[in-house]
Amino acid sequence: MRLDLFTETIDDVVFNQAAIVDNRRISTFLPIDEVVTDGVGLIYNQSVLASGRLAVRFNTTWLDAEITENAANPEIVGKVFPRMPAWRSHLLLSYRIGERWDVGGGVRYASDSFGDLDNSDTAERVFGAHDAYTQVNLKAGIEVNDALRLSVGVENLIDQITYVHHPWPGRTAFLELGLDWR
Repeated sequence: MRLDLFTETIDDVVFNQAAIVDNRRISTFLPIDEVVTDGVGLIYNQSVLASGRLAVRFNTTWLDAEITENAANPEIVGKVFPRMPAWRSHLLLSYRIGERWDVGGGVRYASDSFGDLDNSDTAERVFGAHDAYTQVNLKAGIEVNDALRLSVGVENLIDQITYVHHPWPGRTAFLELGLDWR
């Protein structure tokens, strides 16, 4: 288990923003003078549960990303930096059924975020939105031999419609073939 506390200050973050230049409004890529991000992260990894058959991986992160200086547009100072969800979490479980079979699943979560520097974009489930989401994934696999592995799974099992600027895929089934050329 690990707990991380961190802070990061980034100067001159290039981002598309509007500014008044010679009494004209322009929209272009200009540096944001300073963005400060504070955060806490918790990570838990355990691979020897249930007689070594169960592996658990969990992480969660909380971020506070704030625009602290911006000469080009002082009105956005104090706003949340875009595309930075306050919360992100992942839980992954894998269970070894036998010598060759395993099953697993995961849950991914992210809180909503802003896409615009002024934080005015609050619409949900539309192009340009940055929605919160929870997605559930399942997978089963078999090691056919030392070199060949087959897996089948479903991502976004609950078929949640989520926009992170554009719509993310709905429920998706997949078949995976892995070759190991040792």
